[in-house]
Amino acid sequence: GLGRLNVHIVEARDLLNKEKFGKIDPYCAMLYGGIELKTKTANDAGKNPRWGSEFTVDKVDANGQLSFRVWDKETFRDDQFLGQAALSISTINDGRAHDLWLTLEPRPGKSEKVSGQIRVIVNFIDPEGPASKPPVSKPPAQPSSAGQQPPQQFYGQAPQAAVPPQTGPYGAPQGPPSQGSFGAPPSQGSFGAPPPQGPFGAPPPQGSFGAPPSQGSFGAPPPQGPFGAPPPQGSFGAP
Repeated sequence: GLGRLNVHIVEARDLLNKEKFGKIDPYCAMLYGGIELKTKTANDAGKNPRWGSEFTVDKVDANGQLSFRVWDKETFRDDQFLGQAALSISTINDGRAHDLWLTLEPRPGKSEKVSGQIRVIVNFIDPEGPASKPPVSKPPAQPSSAGQQPPQQFYGQAPQAAVPPQTGPYGAPQGPPSQGSFGAPPSQGSFGAPPPQGPFGAPPPQGSFGAPPSQGSFGAPPPQGPFGAPPPQGSFGAP
């Protein structure tokens, strides 16, 4: 497809100095199709010029090719060729910026002496390529559950399993026991409380079973005779 090409021609190094006197004045020309774009001339820069020129070209074919040519600027004669380099756009069609050093070569079919390299930063943006696709967001890593407290339960979450409530008679839920029911403290007078005065188990009244016999009862000494005199002779059991 067609895209946009951003090119930054930064610098060159180890160029061939073809001047007999003084230093060369290099510049670089970029060619794509019928388009030619030139950097500024680095006057008296010699073998290692710096340009820092930037260009943008639209509607560039992803399968096209860029060419770079370095020249020595002359005043009274034609500019001298210092070398050229080519770059296939398909090798940089990944949406990223590429910082490259390209080696200069002679023109085909000519016996020319060249040397050096040029540095370019190129970025090809293809609307249908990788740069146009939105990044895929990854879910956050789940932290390890070892040694962590269980998550708190908030409104709207599934409740955790609970122990079913106890039921009373006929399936009715059993509430707190009322006073006097089984297991509650007994009320006054109920089973296990101290008996009231008088019922069975209380101290017997005077004269009841187990009390000391009254005078004259069975086993007691015989009554005295009248006025305390000894018993009359001839009674049963007497000597």
